[in-house]
Amino acid sequence: MKINVKLIAGFLAIALLVLFVGYFGIRSTSTIQKNNKVVIGLLELENLLDDSLIRILELIETKSLEDYYLHKSYTEDLRKEFDMVYEKNYEIILDFTKTFDKDIDEFTKLSNGIIAIQKESIILQKEFDEKYKLERQLRYFIRDPLLALEDLELTKEFGDLQYRSKGLLFQYRNKKELDEWLNTLKNIKNNPLVKQLPEVMDNLNKYEIVAQDLGEIVVEQKRSEDEQYIKFEQLEGITDRLGEQEERIISAMHSETQSIENRVYSTLLAVIIAAFAASIALGLYIAHSISKPIQELAKASEEIKKGNLNYEIKVKSKDEIGELAETFDEMRLGLNLDVKDRNELLNSLLNVFKGKFGRVATILMRKNIQELVDKNPRIKKILPKSFGTIVARESKGQTTVSPEKLAKLGLIKTKK
Repeated sequence: MKINVKLIAGFLAIALLVLFVGYFGIRSTSTIQKNNKVVIGLLELENLLDDSLIRILELIETKSLEDYYLHKSYTEDLRKEFDMVYEKNYEIILDFTKTFDKDIDEFTKLSNGIIAIQKESIILQKEFDEKYKLERQLRYFIRDPLLALEDLELTKEFGDLQYRSKGLLFQYRNKKELDEWLNTLKNIKNNPLVKQLPEVMDNLNKYEIVAQDLGEIVVEQKRSEDEQYIKFEQLEGITDRLGEQEERIISAMHSETQSIENRVYSTLLAVIIAAFAASIALGLYIAHSISKPIQELAKASEEIKKGNLNYEIKVKSKDEIGELAETFDEMRLGLNLDVKDRNELLNSLLNVFKGKFGRVATILMRKNIQELVDKNPRIKKILPKSFGTIVARESKGQTTVSPEKLAKLGLIKTKK
């Protein structure tokens, strides 16, 4: 495997680990952010529900239509805001609970019912105030004439009439009180002394009509009040139930977020350890696959420098360094063959010269070689050992042939 391929493969493996961590981290972060948004949305829904209850309570306390419409607009604005937040989180909420949507619809219906009842109550209260004012006027009109008759029975009946009217109008409990009030009025009308007073009878008839109207208004008010109270209790129950569901969803979201955070932590820790181990392994592998062959080449170079052309280069890798070692070894073999060839050639020449021309010619040949050795001392390393010894002796002036003999042979000239 080529060195660049090894490096690319190693870095690619680490890059894939980093890519995996990045993808896993982004996906986990996205889920956590989504859960946080849902939690924030649910908390906002809970606050809006509480605010809606407060607004409805304030609306129930209104006494005029102007205040009623003002608080109704506040309640409607809250509902619109609630619907917007709920719509954003609808699908996620539905995954956790199937009753949330149903409870929201019920909450809306009950709220609308309470609001509608309050409007009727305000209208009824206005009618009641008008009728009650008329009732008081008529009661005062008939009081003095009846008391002027100085009839003990009539005085008692009229006292009962006033007592029952106030009890009915301000402390109404049931329809029986209305019947008792109207029966007391009939007793007064049926009294013989009263029948003799046409003006009093006329006011009593008017009073009876007003009393019946007031009785119907009070009964309707009581019914509306009870219905409103029941609906508000149901509304509180639904709000509590929605709050419990929101808490369960928020708790589930927190658990999921915690689980994701734990997984992210564990995964990151595992990947960091794996990346660290992979980096060390990759570094050791690359160092071993590069540095060891280079050391072997350096050792081979040193051996060849010493003249050891028989040193075998032990590099078996298939990368660029292996190719370099193979080329280097081929060069070594080429040099080794050249040295052997030259040694054989020199020995052959020496033998020929010795046979045909004698020792003098051999010395001359050695002398020419000596000149080469003087110019380049490294040539001695490629000469035969015996020849090198002779050349070394000649270079020190230890020749075995006298100059006179060489001059006699005509090979050198002597000074006269």
